[in-house]
Amino acid sequence: MSESAASTGNRFRIIGRFHVSGVLGHGAMGTVYRGEDPLIGRTVALKVLSTELQPLLGEAEMREFHSHFLREAKAAGRLNHPNIVTIYDVGEYCGMPYIAMEFVPGLSLREYLDSGVVLPVRRIVEIGILVARGLDYAHQNEVVHRDIKPANLMLGRKGVVKIMDFGIARAPGRSEDGKLQGSPRYMAPEQIADRPVGPATDVHALGVTLYEALTGKLPFDAPDFRELADKVLHQEPPRPSTLNPDVPEGLDAIVMQALAKEPSARFRNMRAMAKALSAVRAELKRGEEEPPAGEDIGAEFSDPGLDQLQLAGSGSRLREELRRHLTRLALTRELDGPEQDSFGAHLLLYLVPPGHILFREGEASSYLGLLLEGELAVTKRGVDGQEQQLELLGPGMPFGEMSLLDAAPRSATLTALGACQIAVLSRRHFRRLCRERPELSVKLLLALGGLLTQRLRRTSDRLAHHS
Repeated sequence: MSESAASTGNRFRIIGRFHVSGVLGHGAMGTVYRGEDPLIGRTVALKVLSTELQPLLGEAEMREFHSHFLREAKAAGRLNHPNIVTIYDVGEYCGMPYIAMEFVPGLSLREYLDSGVVLPVRRIVEIGILVARGLDYAHQNEVVHRDIKPANLMLGRKGVVKIMDFGIARAPGRSEDGKLQGSPRYMAPEQIADRPVGPATDVHALGVTLYEALTGKLPFDAPDFRELADKVLHQEPPRPSTLNPDVPEGLDAIVMQALAKEPSARFRNMRAMAKALSAVRAELKRGEEEPPAGEDIGAEFSDPGLDQLQLAGSGSRLREELRRHLTRLALTRELDGPEQDSFGAHLLLYLVPPGHILFREGEASSYLGLLLEGELAVTKRGVDGQEQQLELLGPGMPFGEMSLLDAAPRSATLTALGACQIAVLSRRHFRRLCRERPELSVKLLLALGGLLTQRLRRTSDRLAHHS
């Protein structure tokens, strides 16, 4: 979930012992804040039930809603797994319950799908494996999530995936008559029909989530609940590969089995689904002639503006795409093929969602960026304190050139205007490149000098025009 700055309009400044420092997001049940635990210096996410619900519900309904909200802490608080968000504390503030949970820097899968960023098939498979492992652990502890969907899956850097929001989780088999629990478009047939649910219900929801991530479309959708229910109960969706030809046959079969109408026809448990997905991942790896691009250097590099982002994948197709970019970029188009390959081997490729700030004016950074796809806005604070746009960067343009030489603060703020793809060369790996290929590094520095001169000339002309 992307973070927005705290505003003076925040209702809560202190919740329990936690100091509120920002708003992370809003949901149907309440608001999630970023908080700091002053006792141990830990950053947490604070989920607080909305006070706006009080006038809308009667006293009995409000008590039931409180109980429903706190069920998240009871269900998830006893779960300890690397792919499940940890619950730290639960309490009540101003008559409203709150839950303090693990803060996961990053974006939800929902935010990635809505941004237009297309995740690679292998990354989607890896997400499915980790979610299945986390849910298998929960099921072994007799907890069914019941609301698996992209909004409840957080994606962090270096492959981190966390399941959150066990707010409607209960022991398997229990039901509340007449009350749908979950998000209708991700519901299994047994949820729609108000029949008992169990681990197979989460299998179905993960199948829907993978289907949407792979194709950009939901397997079942309709303008009203009655029509949606009919589709979920009686219709078969198209196979994912008919909408995305990059989906291999084995992955097609896994998703369709997860979407089976009868629970007994789905995977017998999440462990079996994770095993099947792992086999597909192994097959995808075998299709790569060399190690995935960036996979060996990503662990050595960290930057505040990049740590929340997803790497753009790996494999021969991605490397071919990178080679095409390098032949067109002003920085690298004069290099020969082997030189471009040597340079490309030191790059990390990132997917950037709209509105993401790669770096802010005044922050230190340590990488050169190359914009491969999309647009980036370069802005700077004026004397009046307002942001002024200095430049609009398009595909092929570099940014952060001086960061290869020193750690001086950035002179402007850089924001993605739409879904973007960038290539990053860290200062550490530029120095490694200098040791390995000194003649190549000289060519790159000369090209960078020319591009930087052009950039400064354009900026100077623009400022003179506005003065």
